[in-house]
This record gives sequence, structure tokens and C-alpha cells, in this order.
Amino acid sequence: MNQKPLTTTTLVAGLPDASMPRTELAIDMPATTVSSAVMPTFDPAKYVWAISLGWLGFAAAAAAEPIIFSAMGCGPYTPPDKPAVAFYVRQENREHISEFMVHLGDVFKSPAVKKTAENAASPEKKPGQIEPPGPDQMPTEAEYRWTADLLSTSNTIPTWIVVGDNEWSDLEDPAQGWIWWQKYYSRFEERFQPPWKTERQPERPENFAFVRKGVVFIGINLPGGRIHDAAEWLQRLPQDAAWIKEVLTRPSMKDIRAAVILCQANPFIIKPGEPKEKFKPFLVPFRQAAAEWKKPLLFLHSDGHVWVDDQPWPEKNIRRIQVDKWDLKFPTIQCTVGDEGDAKTMFTFNRRLADPQWKYQKPPKPADGGR
Repeated sequence: MNQKPLTTTTLVAGLPDASMPRTELAIDMPATTVSSAVMPTFDPAKYVWAISLGWLGFAAAAAAEPIIFSAMGCGPYTPPDKPAVAFYVRQENREHISEFMVHLGDVFKSPAVKKTAENAASPEKKPGQIEPPGPDQMPTEAEYRWTADLLSTSNTIPTWIVVGDNEWSDLEDPAQGWIWWQKYYSRFEERFQPPWKTERQPERPENFAFVRKGVVFIGINLPGGRIHDAAEWLQRLPQDAAWIKEVLTRPSMKDIRAAVILCQANPFIIKPGEPKEKFKPFLVPFRQAAAEWKKPLLFLHSDGHVWVDDQPWPEKNIRRIQVDKWDLKFPTIQCTVGDEGDAKTMFTFNRRLADPQWKYQKPPKPADGGR
């Protein structure tokens, strides 16, 4: 993965003027050819400079300053929701306060597959046994394309998307759903060419991580919904937790003040017929990694469709937020990671519910007969 010497002018976190050039050391991996650009001298008491070695594993923290981003999830589900969320994306770009956006999965919703009388009377079903949730009907490819276009056309804010069950594991044909997910949402941020690097887990490229302004953001493939493949589930969940631990235990993390985990699943939602320890293969190693991390960590997810703000685990450096369903009533939320504080105070949120500029107004219905 060759990188050319850095000679362009780019914005560096902590600098008041984007016209100031940045110095980076770019490593040509694996050949390790090093190149650098000239950097002017700045007052070290005012600015904390970071040297990036071309890969997140060696990236140092930028200046400790607040970072603002936006998040949404579980939507749009219905035709009336689509113009509303399109309005929210336009409003994000009009304000252009958030440095990036992330969709926390479930970009649409398909109806459940209807059970036939033959399936209902299956001899494998024991009396009184509760069956786990069944699959959803297959959407068309156009549903994937619509959300991809929404978040890329006329949107200039770098955007990431994590995996949701509605577009993959809950479907009748998860394999086809995964093909379409990869086609439209994989490496979605590359459409925007953000000025910072995103690293991906080698064995699971949909999992990502990047550092911005002294905060590390880690996205994982952890959807809720049904267990469509028990073997796959038991393999993927430990990999998700291992990715979080691998990133948080790097030497470069000593200068990082907070972490944000991005996923779709609410790990407390266990539906009738599902194993009670459904998320244990992830939660046990994740909580251990968070405890060892010690610094503030935000677990940000969708899935439950209503706002939740709590600290549900004994590890009090973890704060959990479940975002609202993205629809006519609930706009994109804005998240701020402060420059200091603990899990209760470092992360603040603006749901924009009382802001008239974020109130979507349905277009008036045309008069009967055009009169």
C-alpha cells in the first residue's frame, strides 16, 4: 500500500487555520520507505502534535479538543420516513458542524415471512416450546441502493455504516443480503476520502477503527435480530471483542482520552425462544477489555428504537446510549466527546427534538382535482 510523500496542505486537529501545512511520516508497508514534509514551528504549550506512521496501530493522539459527530440508526423504515431522513441529511450539511456521521445499522425493514400451516405443525416442535424469531422477507436490491444514495448524494460529511440484522442476518437469504451489503455499504467512508485513515480488522473487514482528536472510534459487526447461523455467531462475536481489545491495548492508546464503540445490537434484547446468553461470547471479553482500558468508553448502538442512556454494567467507565429510531419524529442525534471528564460527563448529546430547524414538515397535500 504505497503512500506518496505528503506535500499537500491539510487541516490538523488543534490548528485554527486549515492553511497551515501538516507533517506526517508515511510508511510504505511493507517496504517501510519513509518520507516527510516540512513543518513550521509552533508553540508546544498551545498545540499537541501527532505523528502518524500511516497505520492506526502507530498513530498518536491529536490535541485534546472536543469532537462532534452525528449518529442515526434503524431507519428509514416506511415511505413517509424517507423524505424526513433526506431532510435530516440536508440539514446536517447545511449546519456542517459534525465532522462525520455514522449509521448504526438497520437501514430498512422488511416484513416477516409468514409461517405456513405445515411449518406450524412441524413434528420437530415440542409441546410448549417457544420458537425463536423467523426470517424476514427479502428486500429488493433497490432498498440497499436508496440508502446508499441518500448518504452519499449531496452529502459531503464523511459517513460510516455498521452492519444491521435487517439487511443481513434476519433475511430469508442472508448470503444474498450480505452480497448487497458489501456492494453498497462496505468501506462507505471511502466515497468521501476523509483526511484521516480508517483501519480494518484483517479477518473481518467490516470492522473498523480510526482516531480523531484524541478519541478512538471502533465499529463492529454486532447486529441484533435472530441467530441465523449458530457457528457463525460463535465465531464472529469473539472476533468483535478481540478487535476492540487489540485496538485499545496498542501503545499509541496511552495518549487517547476516550473510546466510542459503534454497533447495531442492543445486547439486552433477548427475544422469546432465544438463548439467554446470546451475547455472552461478546460481552464477557468486551467488558474485560473496557475494564482494563479504564478510560471513558461510549457504547453507542441502535436496535431498540427508543432513547436509552445508562451505565448497565459494573464497569463504570462504560456509558451506553441507544439512539432513537430514525423517522418522522426523531432526527439524527449529535454527539460531543469533551476534552476531559468521566463516562458521565465527557459524552454529551443533542437529540434536536426542541430545535425548530430540525422539525420535519410534511409537504401540504395538493387540493382535490388540482383546484
